[in-house]
Amino acid sequence: MQSIYKQDSHIGIVRGDHHWPYEKEIISEENICIISNSEIDIKDLPTMRRICYNTDPALNMVIDNWWKDNYSTPPLVTMNVDNMEIAKRMATNDLGYSIVPSIILEEHDKLFKMNLTNHNGENIKWTTWILYRKEFLTLSMVKEFVDFITDYFDENKCNLST
Repeated sequence: MQSIYKQDSHIGIVRGDHHWPYEKEIISEENICIISNSEIDIKDLPTMRRICYNTDPALNMVIDNWWKDNYSTPPLVTMNVDNMEIAKRMATNDLGYSIVPSIILEEHDKLFKMNLTNHNGENIKWTTWILYRKEFLTLSMVKEFVDFITDYFDENKCNLST
């Protein structure tokens, strides 16, 4: 984000919600979901083992805010791992549950999945944006890249909200 603000970069592709006062477009979205080896009741989460992973602070904030909106006690974190792929494998092996963007899930995964929802019952999304300044569209390479990315994601419906 700093390189875009400083104009060291003409274009940024970022995940999550960031303050950006110029042009931005969504290029993909996926649901944030709870995964576990077997079906779980969402009411039981505070007493279940949670597997956390290192990730973007903005994603952690979304997950933490959802938790605070739904529970009065902190989660029972029993493991902290390096990344969400390891967390997914641990959940697959019945070592607890994890909260991840659905992009990590593959068709062959045999995991129980439940989308996080807000107080209106809407799925909580993790969004990928392309950020730029309108004046940089006068540069042909910038315009072509922005057009390519936005057209590609529109045409291929790269909305990964499984």
